[in-house]
Amino acid sequence: MVDVRDLRLSGRAIASTVRGDLIGADRSVFNVQIDSRECRAGSLFVPLKGEQTDGHFFIESAVEAGSSLCFVYRRYYDNHKQIFSGLLGKHDVSFLLVDNPLTALQALAADHLRQMERLVVIGITGSYGKTTTKEMLGAILSEYAQTAVSPGNLNSEIGLPLSALRIRDTDRFAVFEMAINNPGEMDVLADIARPEYAAITNIGMAHIGLLGSRKAIAGEKRKIFTHMSRDGFAFLGEDEQFGDYLAEVCRGTIEFFGRHSTPGFEAMGVTGLDGIEISWNGKIIRIPVIGPYNLNNALCAISMALKLGSETDAIVSGLEKVKPLFGRGEVLKGPVTVIRDCYNANTDSVTEVIDFVGTLPWTGRKILVLGSMKELGSKTESEHRLIGRRAADSSVHAVFFYGDESAAAFHDAEAVVGESGGGKFLRWTNDFDELKKLVYSYVRQGDLLVLKGSRGVELERLTDGITELHL
Repeated sequence: MVDVRDLRLSGRAIASTVRGDLIGADRSVFNVQIDSRECRAGSLFVPLKGEQTDGHFFIESAVEAGSSLCFVYRRYYDNHKQIFSGLLGKHDVSFLLVDNPLTALQALAADHLRQMERLVVIGITGSYGKTTTKEMLGAILSEYAQTAVSPGNLNSEIGLPLSALRIRDTDRFAVFEMAINNPGEMDVLADIARPEYAAITNIGMAHIGLLGSRKAIAGEKRKIFTHMSRDGFAFLGEDEQFGDYLAEVCRGTIEFFGRHSTPGFEAMGVTGLDGIEISWNGKIIRIPVIGPYNLNNALCAISMALKLGSETDAIVSGLEKVKPLFGRGEVLKGPVTVIRDCYNANTDSVTEVIDFVGTLPWTGRKILVLGSMKELGSKTESEHRLIGRRAADSSVHAVFFYGDESAAAFHDAEAVVGESGGGKFLRWTNDFDELKKLVYSYVRQGDLLVLKGSRGVELERLTDGITELHL
């Protein structure tokens, strides 16, 4: 649900913005929905076409739920005029005919942001770490000014406009996560948000199967800077291999973050599953996010916050309030402690988790469940083999591989363990029920169970009954 109650948008105003034709009365809109089940009085329903269905099939449901305005693809309206005439006669609803409901939604969101004259727009992208960095920076800025942070995974060509429509004229800052899967998507996102402060956390392997190479990924990511004015600031990691290439398109000032570049950074300590500690500017900041790999995310947030005018106390207080979101380094403590880090996965992030767990002090056994990494294209087999060898060389006691793609990881792990003569327990399956039986029969009280895989394999399902086991 996206509330825009503070604006009370009119149908005529929306029609003007998206260049649509209004059929029916000029009705007010108070919230924007793309799911007819979420519609209520005053909703603008935006019917989007997906892989499995078409939102136009649910317009009648949206109207019956109270929607006062619906976008409609022109051709669909022309082919179903009788249905729409019936709805107009029965309900207080109007229809707005557009060339494309998605681009109309994007145009509406872009216009909404342009109306916020005092709003500072911040964009964060990268192959991984962007969600955590967004949450860290949002927490800092929220300490002293009203700040809107894009919720959850609303970071795509659909999610970003929905996030933008949450912004109110009382907000001082808007922190948007901006994610891409395919060429051209960042052009759309950057045109909607037009951030004056933007960061690229890193360039890794995520979506390489769709984009082709790391340089191609960098070429898409750097478009976040393309609408920046000369007064803007672009943030890059100090060790970023593609730093010069990323900076080429930026008209603003390039700022670097990292151990040597972030002002005030002194040292970092890892406190196991309680998080990390940063010595910064004479202060100790205890951040409740696990893994040394989150240091760069914190340093990016600190560097951006400083440039945005944040004071020391706000930075310390904000970072110490950060909590991991679902599937991103969550620690679920119990008879079996679970690290649920299965919202996404690529070679870089999986390697970091394996290394962290391998060096983590733990009195019980350490168990990895590694799901397939998706969207690696021609590199699928080679990258999974790398992960298999890395897992086999770690100090964990057992590794369960899940998914068709992870078979290659399992075979290489078997080869490494066989050569070393180690006693590591290894299993592979592409059947979730079998995986669940294997894991549940293996774990015992005091174990640490780590779940890491791409979103599509849904490893979080393993946590549903893990606390109910009689261990």
